[in-house]
Amino acid sequence: MIHKFTGSIWALLEYLCYPLIIFVATPYLLHTLGAENYGYWMLLNAIVSLGVVLNVGTSAATIKLISAGIGKQNNGDITHIVNSSLTIAIFGGGLLALIISIVFSLMGTGLFEKMSNHSLLLLTGLTAALLAWIEQIDNVFTSTIKGSEKFGLAAKIEIISKTLQILVAVLVVGFSGSMAAFYFSFVIVAVCRLFIKYLVVKKYLNISNFKLGLNGVRETLIYAKWGWLQGLGSLLFGVADRFLVGSIMGATALTYYSVATQLAQQIHAISSAGLSVIFPKISRKIEGASSFSLRKIAHLAIMGNFFISSVLAISLFIFGHDILLIWLGTSIASTSSEILFYLTIGYWLLAMNVAPHFILLAIGRMKFVALSNVVAGIVSLTIMFILIGSNGLVGVGVARILYGIITLVNFLSLFDYLKKRNEKYIE
Repeated sequence: MIHKFTGSIWALLEYLCYPLIIFVATPYLLHTLGAENYGYWMLLNAIVSLGVVLNVGTSAATIKLISAGIGKQNNGDITHIVNSSLTIAIFGGGLLALIISIVFSLMGTGLFEKMSNHSLLLLTGLTAALLAWIEQIDNVFTSTIKGSEKFGLAAKIEIISKTLQILVAVLVVGFSGSMAAFYFSFVIVAVCRLFIKYLVVKKYLNISNFKLGLNGVRETLIYAKWGWLQGLGSLLFGVADRFLVGSIMGATALTYYSVATQLAQQIHAISSAGLSVIFPKISRKIEGASSFSLRKIAHLAIMGNFFISSVLAISLFIFGHDILLIWLGTSIASTSSEILFYLTIGYWLLAMNVAPHFILLAIGRMKFVALSNVVAGIVSLTIMFILIGSNGLVGVGVARILYGIITLVNFLSLFDYLKKRNEKYIE
């Protein structure tokens, strides 16, 4: 019985590792770097997250095609899938890095005039551009491992590399205090992590012929295009808010907002990590010959999703202020606790969408998922822009709540599919 949950357990461990380390390291990094420099680091993370537009599409396509290939027992296509995804990631990621570099070189000070350290702002943009490119390539190898349902292997690599990433960063800050050295440490660890994943895919999936080419790119693009559109919606929800706060309210406000988000986003992220394993599993089962009940899987996933996310949300409602107080002190707790209330509601609503989201991806309804995310993102960002001037960070929180409400429309698509599906299968 336990083996059925092994993938979810590893996925949870993989996800929980990084937030836990960040949670422990944040007081030290915030104290050592200072609130303003910490805000620049948060901006760097936001810039790197721009790659989510490409990441979501390429990742979904790679996982879908590899899991489907395994379900059909057609392992010959896996090499072509990986190579086509790598081609898209290298050229797409390179273009993204170039655009980020140009924007911050020519317009950075104009876009972020409230962030007064112009040389650090440029360094932040250029470093983020490089990290975003590395992240695109890294994402292909991660998706390949997860598409083959080797969740334990993927988790071990991520846990070790992300732990090392923060430990090195903390040591660098302690010894040098230089933001340049701090940023450089992230680049070095990212390159090492990428190389390790390359070796793992080469060994465990028996892929020895890595080469760029157009063979298989078209098939990957068919799946990826809607994922990229979905990534745009995720970008509007999870990245644009930080750019807006940093641009309009400055680096210190971005710090206060980021630490509250760091807590609230765990509601969605923990549910997402635990349920992510159902994407390749359902995709493989649909393409394979084995019989199964999708309705039963959906019911269990939705109920588990609701229970976990609700427990986390209630915990933050009750203990959120105390956690901020103990974690970062009175000053930050008093500023961040109000926005934390709104963010908790927003992320709880978004977490409700996790189960239908992954199931819809697995059954091939990427178009609906993508459109719902984009509509939610556009509406949310518009409301955010309108409210932030008069309501500050609270306006951003209200906009996030609206995003979560709109994405619940994915339940309608899932229930429609289950209603039309003739359930003649058994577990």
